[in-house]
Amino acid sequence: SVLLIVAIGVLLGCISAAITLTEARIWAFKTRLVDAVMWPCEKADRQCEPNEEPHALAAFLAYLGLNLFLILGAAVLTHFAPRAALSGLPPLKAYLNGTRVPGLLHPRTMVAKVVGITLVVATGLPMGREGPMVHTGACVAALLSRIR
Repeated sequence: SVLLIVAIGVLLGCISAAITLTEARIWAFKTRLVDAVMWPCEKADRQCEPNEEPHALAAFLAYLGLNLFLILGAAVLTHFAPRAALSGLPPLKAYLNGTRVPGLLHPRTMVAKVVGITLVVATGLPMGREGPMVHTGACVAALLSRIR
């Protein structure tokens, strides 16, 4: 009981830390990619000429393409776990009120939710991870309570 509550908190904290660290790595990769495309002379180990123009359009297209790839990756995950789409709070409230919601607390839903929210937040879109983390916490609690 108390041990279960502590285990849920610790596991959810580890998941949240993993999401944050992965987002930071993806963001750093995007920054390096855009810099390399914008200023290719610096990546070729030579100084940029004073009159050399930045490749702004190519950098924008690289940024846009990578973000599109991340969003499409998150969208594909919802094909394998449809309950991972959106925040998960309305179906979770319905479940807590006694409505049967198939697949809501399935491990596949939790994995798709965690990976999907990591990809979406790493794009920089104005979406938070607070709602999905509540759903993830419910999945973790359901999984750990089944182990007992």
